[in-house]
Amino acid sequence: MDKMISVVMVNYNSGPLLKNSLQLIFKKGGPDKIETIVIDNDSKDSSLTEAKKLFPGVTYLANNANLGFSKAINQGIKSAKGNFILLLNPDTLIDIEAVGTMADFLEKTTEGGIVGPQLLNVDGSVQLSCRSFPGISNAIFNRYSPLTRLFPKNRFSQKYLFTRWGHDQHRQVDWVSGACLMIKKSVLDRIGLLDEDYFMYCEDIDLCLRAGKTGWKTYYLPQIKAVHHIRNGKKRASLKSIVDHHISMYLFFKKHRTNNRFALNLLAGMGMIFSTFFMVFYKKIIPAE
Repeated sequence: MDKMISVVMVNYNSGPLLKNSLQLIFKKGGPDKIETIVIDNDSKDSSLTEAKKLFPGVTYLANNANLGFSKAINQGIKSAKGNFILLLNPDTLIDIEAVGTMADFLEKTTEGGIVGPQLLNVDGSVQLSCRSFPGISNAIFNRYSPLTRLFPKNRFSQKYLFTRWGHDQHRQVDWVSGACLMIKKSVLDRIGLLDEDYFMYCEDIDLCLRAGKTGWKTYYLPQIKAVHHIRNGKKRASLKSIVDHHISMYLFFKKHRTNNRFALNLLAGMGMIFSTFFMVFYKKIIPAE
């Protein structure tokens, strides 16, 4: 196969993180055929201006408003020329050699459609970046739920987050984080682009689920590592991000999991109320990630 990789990034007030991420992509020693596309969602900081000065070889697409992650990513994919598409957050650092290894894996793995690396925190600890598909219980027992943080060994969270194993084994998984996710262009041609109903969050779960339904497998490769600055380095999620996450989970469950609208509304409402209540009144007992 004549392999070409398209790296697609969405920038929104990413500050120096965008520059740091692009520096690794443009480091010598990686694949010969690679293009980088940055879609800017109307950033108000200097991240886009600085990137244009330092990396003129990037294709830049600028929006006049924050269109959300899925819509912006789809803009980039539509202009991409590669047969492997890497979705990469600007707050994620990965060596260009590792990007080539991900493409090599997908090229050699006939049934493989999507692959993700092991994501690390800045202190070197492992992020839970591969998981099982969420059930309706994860409306309140999800990654950012205060109930998960207060009761980390509950069976709903453990099943969803894969916390019963060390995340050090190469294996097939349900889904991998969109912070650094590579997918074959042929898979996108078959299943379609990201679902633009998701403004932010859950679009990666939806993508992997749709790929799986058409026979493509998703793999987690811990030998490939990337550093992910969650929330652009901020210690705690904002109220808006919590609300956006619950809305996206609601949309996912509505689309894939249940026709019982009453149960869905009840659980989604409870999850949002619990998260907001604990964020506002009990920050001290919820450790930052």
